[in-house]
Amino acid sequence: MHRSTSLGLALLTGCAVGSPGELGLGTFAYLCTDKDADAACADEGGVPVVDEDPVAGVPAQIAVGTEFVIEYTGQRPTEETADGAEVDVDVFVQVASPTLLGRVGDGAFYARRAGDVAVIGMGVNGVIADYLHLSAVEPDQLAIIGPSDRVLEEAIEMATDGHRQLSAEPRLDDTPLAGTLHCAWESSHPAMLSVSVDDLPNGATIEALGEPGTLELSVVCGEGLSTTLDVTIGSEGT
Repeated sequence: MHRSTSLGLALLTGCAVGSPGELGLGTFAYLCTDKDADAACADEGGVPVVDEDPVAGVPAQIAVGTEFVIEYTGQRPTEETADGAEVDVDVFVQVASPTLLGRVGDGAFYARRAGDVAVIGMGVNGVIADYLHLSAVEPDQLAIIGPSDRVLEEAIEMATDGHRQLSAEPRLDDTPLAGTLHCAWESSHPAMLSVSVDDLPNGATIEALGEPGTLELSVVCGEGLSTTLDVTIGSEGT
């Protein structure tokens, strides 16, 4: 038997989209662990950046190498006590294949490999409340963008005293994918261009240090997703 409940997750800065479970007994929500670092929580003029499943509303594709949160809301199993009363049991979210989705926190998951996998609202008594299938895909591009304007950076030109905020976004066929990346940034010439990590797990701030020239900016994210950009200092850039 089932009763209705809501399992909330605290300390999340992202947004959520509801998705009915495949048994029709509850709702699963995808939440961004950082609303500014996940395309699933970004929008352009109120239009979501990532594609959503036309029926469920969850992100249609989640990038391998990213983190996200799944929350369950809805009916939950009951069990009978010794005196014959029925009580609700706690429900937690688990996955059918931990090799595809690994747990990184309370309700948070990390996409390890590509594939379709069921996330399950499971009662502590082993009774399934509901479940939903998610799709993790391998990105074919690590796009470097401006975090505010989302303009794709293919090469960077900067003045000798210029600085720029950048972030990395997983894409497939030029389409942004859902999920929060954690990235490491590196300048090939730190004396010419400094790189400092900002508040975004996928972001960095670069600053020219006064010396003109050309160098490379490299970034590695998630499961080895990487890219390198040419940076020219001493141009008319910002």
